[in-house]
Amino acid sequence: MATAMLAVLARRLPLLLLLAAAASASASALVSLPLHEQAAWRLDNGRGFGNVSLEGFSLPAAALQLLHREGIVGDPLYRFNELEQRWAAWDNWTFSLAFQAPTELLAEAAVELLCEGLDTVAEVALNSAPVGRSVNAHRPHAWDVTGLLAEGRNLLEITLFSAPAYALAQQAAYPYSVPATQQVGSLPAYNFIRKAASDFGWDWGPAFAPAGINGPVELRGRSTPALAGMAVRQQHFANGSVELTVDALLLPPPAQQAPQAQQAGNGSSAGPAGNSSAPSSAQQAEQGERGMLLLQLVSPDGSQHWQTQADVASLPVDACSATAACRGDAGSTGSPGTCPWLLLDGAGSSGSGGGGPEEEAGAGAPQVPPPAKHSLSIMLDSPQLWWPHDLGAQPLYTLQLRYQINSTRQGSAPAPEGAAPAAESGTGGSGGGSSSQALTRRIGLRQVELVTQPLPATAAAASPGETFFFQVNGQPLYARGANIVPAHVFEPAVTAAQLRQLVGDARAAHMNMLRVWGGGRYFADAFYDACDEAGLLVWQEAMFACAMYPRDRAFLSEAWQEVSHQAVRLSSHPSISIWGGNNENEAAFGWFAQSAGNPQLYAADFAKLFVDVVREAVLSVDPGTVYVDTSPSNGLLSHDPYVKRWGDVGDPRFGDIHFYSYAADALSPATYPPAKFVSEFGFMSLPSFSAYKRVTAPEDWSLAAPMTGFRMRHANGLSELSAQMELHFLTASPQQAQQAAQQEAQQAQQNATQQLAALLHAYAPPPAEQAAGPPAAAAEPVSPPSPPGAVLLEELMAAPPGQEAAGSAGPVPLAAGTPAAEAPAAEPTAARSPAAEGPTSEAAAAGPAGQPSQQQRRFAAFIYLSQLQQGLAYQTAVHQWRRNKADPTAQTMGVLYWQLNDIWQGPSWSGINADGSWRLLHHFAASFFSPVLVSGLLTSDGTGIQLEVHLTNDLPVGVTGLLSVDAIPFNATRPEQVVPIYRFASAGIPAFGDRLAWSGSLEDVLAAAGNASSSVGGGSGSGTAGGGPADPADVFLRLRYCPTTIQAAQGGNGTTVPNPFLDAGGSSSSALQQGSGGHAAERQAAASDGSEGGGPCSAPVVLPGSASAAQCAAARRLLQCSESLVFLTELKDARLAPANVSVEVAPAGSAAQQAQQQAAEAASNEALGGSASFSVRLNSDAVALFVSVEAEQQAGRFNGSALLLLPWQPQTLLFFPAAEAASAGPDSGGASAGSSGSGPLAEPGRVAGTAALAMPAAEQGPAAEEGVLADPPTGGGGGGRGHAPNISVYWLQQALAELQPEAQPEAASSAGSCSVMPAILALLVPVALLCASWL
Repeated sequence: MATAMLAVLARRLPLLLLLAAAASASASALVSLPLHEQAAWRLDNGRGFGNVSLEGFSLPAAALQLLHREGIVGDPLYRFNELEQRWAAWDNWTFSLAFQAPTELLAEAAVELLCEGLDTVAEVALNSAPVGRSVNAHRPHAWDVTGLLAEGRNLLEITLFSAPAYALAQQAAYPYSVPATQQVGSLPAYNFIRKAASDFGWDWGPAFAPAGINGPVELRGRSTPALAGMAVRQQHFANGSVELTVDALLLPPPAQQAPQAQQAGNGSSAGPAGNSSAPSSAQQAEQGERGMLLLQLVSPDGSQHWQTQADVASLPVDACSATAACRGDAGSTGSPGTCPWLLLDGAGSSGSGGGGPEEEAGAGAPQVPPPAKHSLSIMLDSPQLWWPHDLGAQPLYTLQLRYQINSTRQGSAPAPEGAAPAAESGTGGSGGGSSSQALTRRIGLRQVELVTQPLPATAAAASPGETFFFQVNGQPLYARGANIVPAHVFEPAVTAAQLRQLVGDARAAHMNMLRVWGGGRYFADAFYDACDEAGLLVWQEAMFACAMYPRDRAFLSEAWQEVSHQAVRLSSHPSISIWGGNNENEAAFGWFAQSAGNPQLYAADFAKLFVDVVREAVLSVDPGTVYVDTSPSNGLLSHDPYVKRWGDVGDPRFGDIHFYSYAADALSPATYPPAKFVSEFGFMSLPSFSAYKRVTAPEDWSLAAPMTGFRMRHANGLSELSAQMELHFLTASPQQAQQAAQQEAQQAQQNATQQLAALLHAYAPPPAEQAAGPPAAAAEPVSPPSPPGAVLLEELMAAPPGQEAAGSAGPVPLAAGTPAAEAPAAEPTAARSPAAEGPTSEAAAAGPAGQPSQQQRRFAAFIYLSQLQQGLAYQTAVHQWRRNKADPTAQTMGVLYWQLNDIWQGPSWSGINADGSWRLLHHFAASFFSPVLVSGLLTSDGTGIQLEVHLTNDLPVGVTGLLSVDAIPFNATRPEQVVPIYRFASAGIPAFGDRLAWSGSLEDVLAAAGNASSSVGGGSGSGTAGGGPADPADVFLRLRYCPTTIQAAQGGNGTTVPNPFLDAGGSSSSALQQGSGGHAAERQAAASDGSEGGGPCSAPVVLPGSASAAQCAAARRLLQCSESLVFLTELKDARLAPANVSVEVAPAGSAAQQAQQQAAEAASNEALGGSASFSVRLNSDAVALFVSVEAEQQAGRFNGSALLLLPWQPQTLLFFPAAEAASAGPDSGGASAGSSGSGPLAEPGRVAGTAALAMPAAEQGPAAEEGVLADPPTGGGGGGRGHAPNISVYWLQQALAELQPEAQPEAASSAGSCSVMPAILALLVPVALLCASWL
């Protein structure tokens, strides 16, 4: 043991030495003053709406965030507050800070102001002298303020002008129409400003267009060259070696900057006395600003080290002399990939562009010149490769770039040989005769290719197109994942923990790719770091979406600088697999009359921006980057020269597609085309009721409530949901439903008309003379001739039947210091649904004491059914597309659904609610994205209906396992009533394969089910009296596949493909032991970290004792049993047995749950993060379909849902709290969302304390975002032991009974044991049963 410890210390010694060296170097780092950290900032508005003045806060922050924090306005996401606070988008906001400049900062030759995340149209002034302007929220800005900084007190002012007003002004000034998507309730002209398009509103989110500062603001003093960044690229060779190249981006010495700065202050005084000692240009030339770049690489385990170095000479350079080729050679002067776009209109590294002369001579401080690029390379002969998590491990090397400065060249020494990189010490260091600066990155070595090869003609398809799939390190990858959108309406509210949780949630659902949608924001580093560590690939889009875009020189300049910066920033992340130029911009050619009428014009605009500028900006950083100019697209006719295949972007033969068809049957496999790659598809649902209640009031919990229509930003959304429900779940006559909906809509519209005039008056636009915008130096924004969004607001408040919409409005005056009142309630059109209620009334809203009203119960049931329908639709599509992998014509190799997450609590396509809890979709995804999948398909061969059972394997190993097909009667109460239809213990599927594993006629299946059911006394309805075939309305099929062995696959050249379960050279066939437990237990154990002692993995799946902890974790995560249900008739026609579900709640770690928790929490900690706060045990007296559980008081997620709950097989689930957003509400001292263990839990075995519809107090807006509703007091049997978590349980029979009680009257009645529920609910006492009639 001692010898082993000494060996480890010997390997780690270089690392320890360099950590000490880095600590010493950081003491001599460049002088930096982080202004954003000072809690002395002040906020003032410029339009006079309430004359808001706040002070005493730090950055980053958005203006509305601060207003909420100070109690001036309510929670922006609460009820109608989006409309109430729309005025803030049309106001101008000034962030200011008075600060003292330290002596050591003033002593430097140059002082630079660095601003990240100016959102968006900003004017910066220092001591009343103009510094510069910005019109791009997607990139940083830097100015030399040496001549403007004073000794003692300084005043920095950053004024943010109205983004919507600026965008409208740019649109009006452009020479021809450039159309963009106008979403319901959104603000116009987002395509004319470099800001997140979704900030202007989308069909799944609100329109705040927030102003704020989303990143650091700091002063940096330096007298030497400085590292500004590093770009990383890698080249993989056929022999397995990898060349790693780093482009060091080195800012030139500031010799010529100080004199310029001292002359650029518009009459301001000369620079501080401390700057007079800075060496002159001649002195610097004589000294020779020379230094050394040192590149060091350390293996993931610290045992191997590589390094290289290069001497560099840095000469003063100004922006005008920085011209170089787009892909200049190493050592060339200029920013990375300098192109003419960078220098247009005088724009340097921080030019503004966006239309108009943003930088006039003498009007501001000079910009920091672009850096010079110097390249260094390291060759690795036998690297450890980074893999997506379902193909292998994610080893991350540590890479450090160090710049050693030595004016005299004597006495300087490189870091210790073999030393490992240390933590990043900033962008530079100065002082004395030598100093050191360092940048550190964690990198993975991998090669990503997009394979597009022509497919041979077949009998079925004369022109099948070409492939579209990713290869990682030479191995094919079936991409499984989703599209991710911004995590919050206010970027400063997003925490690193939230981003990591989203990535963890994606991996927990077996996703291996996330697409960063082009209508949002580039994510913070924490997101990409998490993807690197989790083994998720990222499809990164540039931030352009769903519109035509300008191509004037200033806009192109901004686009170049933005994308160049982001490409450099993200270049070190192995997760970045592909860059996309935009989202749906080519598809949008057919959306607008202008582009449809003149496609040549807009095609020229498209090619200039997304081929000549964005593509070149990406490839200038790394020529090997995979790039597509838009999604969806038909790909290319030629790569060199670059020639697009223009045409119908929905053609499934080429490229990727986006598929949306709301009128088609979402649960039919035939609906989904045989595409090569599906980068978007979806069907929407309503947010989980537990999440929705946190931002609404009880009167909103009805389909006919104004809030329902207000939150629905997708036109006709409720009608589309209802139409699908009528197909599959609801038996009411469509004609009767339509008549009822029309009557309800007429009543709602009458109510809305009475309030419309007042609303339009209250949300009038700003007067033209008060239009927001920069001073005369920039293009003057103007107010639109009619209220922005007024027409859409009218559509919201008085839409025709079936046209649900939400509106937008202009600013409204706000009394200073008073909370904002809610927007007046309005009546949108009711849903065209047999479940739609009439207009809300006091009588309808208030049920018996302590009970939810009938309308609220039906609303909750409609929400649940919308989510179930969404999950089943996605499951149908994904199963079909994954089976298509083996179709020689289709060869589908990727599905990324829309969308992973939500930005607010409203209807959307999301699988994760805005509070971090999971909708049913995400639980479905954990099943249909399982790497080893069983799926069923009913087909017709002309003679009858056939049941096909398919096995799909996305793993790099062959899998053999137990395949079973069972028929289960809906009225089954005993396990012996389950009829085995098929069993095969050695059903195999090759690596990366798909095959038909079994098929049988439906007639035979039903005959077997009927005969067996009759022999065991299946009860009425399960078969004929004489043992005849079962009725399809009485049974369903459960398909199940459980892996038992794996077989290592061989590559085409004889090399072994990656194996996440065995070491290289291990046995080609390794036995797995199948443990006990139901499907939920297997999912709970799916991601165990394994045993610390290197012993066998714990149940349910066990590897041999030689398996490492990581291999054990991979096996538990990737080799779960897969289960699918096949219904033989529409569920609305099935004879479902009424079911009552009971719930037992226990604290995490209680004696009653210890055995299961040890296995389940180990699995879920890795998959879901954190520790479980409590568990629930579910029991049912009958077959309960798609059982869903929600926690009412705490945002978080259970490790299972949409369960098949059988009477003889209870299931236990764990609850994991969600990560918190950055606080944006008033300090209330209450528990915050996502806090773990906010109070003692109930005793083991006791049930939740309230009904499924817990009522929040009215007007809880500000408190709602802060966290959770107050825990109700326990009583009765609670014994004063504390508070129980409030649990809501939903299942299919219960939802159908609520929505159409006449169809299933027996399911609406309760067992006798539930007769005490009214009194218990009124007292909020924990009970032992939650019954369908009270949920």
